[in-house]
Amino acid sequence: MEFHRKGNSGEELSGMTEFVKTVNSIDQQVIDDLYNGNVQIFIIKNAVKEDVQKFGELEIQDLYLKKEVPIGKDESDHVLQEYDMMWHSDRAYNAVPHTFGGLYCVDYEEGASPTYFHDNIKGWQELPKDLQEKVKAEGPVFHSIRTYFDRADYPHNFRSKAYERHFKMNAKGNHSLYYNDKFGEYIFFSEGYANTKYLNELKEHMFKPHNCYTHNWEVGDLVVWNNYTTAHRRDHTNPQVKRKLIRYAFHAV
Repeated sequence: MEFHRKGNSGEELSGMTEFVKTVNSIDQQVIDDLYNGNVQIFIIKNAVKEDVQKFGELEIQDLYLKKEVPIGKDESDHVLQEYDMMWHSDRAYNAVPHTFGGLYCVDYEEGASPTYFHDNIKGWQELPKDLQEKVKAEGPVFHSIRTYFDRADYPHNFRSKAYERHFKMNAKGNHSLYYNDKFGEYIFFSEGYANTKYLNELKEHMFKPHNCYTHNWEVGDLVVWNNYTTAHRRDHTNPQVKRKLIRYAFHAV
């Protein structure tokens, strides 16, 4: 899809943004294309998990206080696989969400859920004009982790009641749903976190199948994405079926 942006000297830039691109290795062009918004999602085949560090400094993911968050059944502190997850961007409940995210596949069996990615640039373009104007006029919207737990059937075993109270009280922030920046013009909408008065209208018009990519995992896949211009979700997976991933967050260095 076409983009129009300002260059560092104020000049107009234009070109095409690619939603998903598959590569076999990571070079500087891949890193630059992700950072500059030329490609929203990279799939690196036959990777090792350490490859994610080539993209930048790994960040602590605050629900788990880890740089590597296991997803699956094998760990004591992990993301539960037996529950659906709503469309979201990682840490969108915070005033400063992660800029980039990543998942690495350690083990995966037939019957495990794929991961679905939504193109937020295309999603914005296809919203009705009146809804676009309402979203722009609404301005910053309150987001919180408590909202997600209220809306979703998604239990989490917090390490202590005190930590649960602290986290739910502090994991919140305000940010806009509408962005027009170096990544393009897009909507940054997480249905589980956003306390927008246009929630139902956005859910009605967003996340259309033709704007989504379904990634069926293979062991050794590393998928990295722009956490602002994409949203993602997954279905539940039977706890007896292996689906072991590692989740990352990082920023440009």
